[in-house]
Amino acid sequence: MSDILSALNTNGSGLNISALAKDLASAEITPRKNIIERKMEGMDVSVSALGEARLKMQELQDSLGVITRDPMLQTKSSSAGLNAIVSDATKVSAGSESVNVVALAREQVLEFKGFPSETATVQGGTITIDFGVWTTDDPPVFYAGERPGFDMVVPEGGTLQDLAAQFDGIAGVTASIIDIGDGTFSLGILSDTGGQNGMRFTVNATGAAADFALSELDTTTDIATHQIRAASDAVLEYNGITVFRDTNNVDDLIDGVELELLDVTGTAATVTTSVDAEDIFARAEVFIAKVNETLEWLDDQTSRGVIEGTEPGALAGETSIEGIKNSIRSFLRSEIEGFGDGPSYLSNFGISMQRDGTLAMEEDELGNVILEKIIAEDPMSLAALFESQTTASNSSVTVAGRPPSDTDSGSYKFTRDPDTGDAYLGTTKLTSLFPGVGVTFYLAASGPMSGVSLTVPDGLDEFDVDYGRNFTSKLMERIDDALASENALSARETELQASLAESQEDLDDLDAKYATVETRYLAKFTAMEQMVTQLNSTGSYIQALLDAEQAAARG
Repeated sequence: MSDILSALNTNGSGLNISALAKDLASAEITPRKNIIERKMEGMDVSVSALGEARLKMQELQDSLGVITRDPMLQTKSSSAGLNAIVSDATKVSAGSESVNVVALAREQVLEFKGFPSETATVQGGTITIDFGVWTTDDPPVFYAGERPGFDMVVPEGGTLQDLAAQFDGIAGVTASIIDIGDGTFSLGILSDTGGQNGMRFTVNATGAAADFALSELDTTTDIATHQIRAASDAVLEYNGITVFRDTNNVDDLIDGVELELLDVTGTAATVTTSVDAEDIFARAEVFIAKVNETLEWLDDQTSRGVIEGTEPGALAGETSIEGIKNSIRSFLRSEIEGFGDGPSYLSNFGISMQRDGTLAMEEDELGNVILEKIIAEDPMSLAALFESQTTASNSSVTVAGRPPSDTDSGSYKFTRDPDTGDAYLGTTKLTSLFPGVGVTFYLAASGPMSGVSLTVPDGLDEFDVDYGRNFTSKLMERIDDALASENALSARETELQASLAESQEDLDDLDAKYATVETRYLAKFTAMEQMVTQLNSTGSYIQALLDAEQAAARG
């Protein structure tokens, strides 16, 4: 009440009734507002911390995604002219192959010269387009290939631009108009790569004369006049065997590997498929570091500050985060199934959980890192951590493809009726794609192993197919579950947001109540002030009468 003023009204109480009304209203409302605002501050901190926790777990998931993205078996080429890429990790196997790129696949390039402009008119008629091989004879001879020819009708009154668009609309053909720079234009036409994609144009000109005679496009007798480059196959020596392909992207020589032919290699290049020990060790280091970083952060945020000198974390008491943290640690102790004869654990790979709940690489009695020794002796055993695998118990069976990402580890028995040929993988009936020489190809089109195909030798009617889902991908799924909209973290975030909104409504109500209380006090004090003023006026009048009587008595 330090701001109560006096002498504001010499006839009244002398009180600042406006300030007094504000002070009394504030004294009634402010304590309750302070309680709500402190509560909201705490909820704001929790919402922010929960958001940061979500971000931390998303960062962990992203890091785990990186170390499981590429197959453990990596393919490398010893030549800059040849690039090797793993295209199907389920088919690739360790080893080395010799590949010599003798020649690249080329497209046929044709040029038709002498057009006066891009809008020059072209005589109408029909162009019969055939695809095949032009020989190197003199003169060259054309042999039609497997692709059937067809007639392209050139309309009367069309322009060079129209003609180029017609050619460009043909599958496997590219056409463009080139400004030569001497006042003339050329029509360039390219085929797909491959020797059998050479083109022959047979022209039947039927239209009226135009700027350009359609017969100039006929190549039946003078291909050499227009052919800048003939179409040709790529030529490779694969382990000493000469092979031909119509493309520079070859995916049918090395199982699971695509060869990108960039240039003639000159000598045989070595294409090696192997596990990079340093890469696998680095994946394990990232796994441990990112898991530890996340768990240590969660520990700090959920700390209750019971140790002297420590403060409670922003998420102390948040059961949703405690649940996630405990779930991750529990998973790190769980079995890894589907790899080998029995279950394994992180400890089987030299990774142990410490007393503080973090992961560490173990060392043997000589101080050597156990994981390094495991990678050196059996690098593919680390697939249990970083790469899911589908294998058959019979080595004569070829397994390709991969099941859905949420399929869990398990064993599925393949059975085939020798009389009907009907085959099952577990309880799922397989689709017979087509028979081969001594084998049959099957596809699982549904069920938990949907997407997996099997090449089964004739006479083999029973074996097991084992699927092992790697440990890291299962941890990623657990994090996915924690971040899902229907789980505890999202429910807690929703609850806090609702509480914040409710508290804000309470603040708004108190603000409105403050105005009401202030108005009520002001009305009361105003009435009081009127009474005091009236009493003061009456007192002044009486005092004046008394003063007058005393003066009269003295006179």
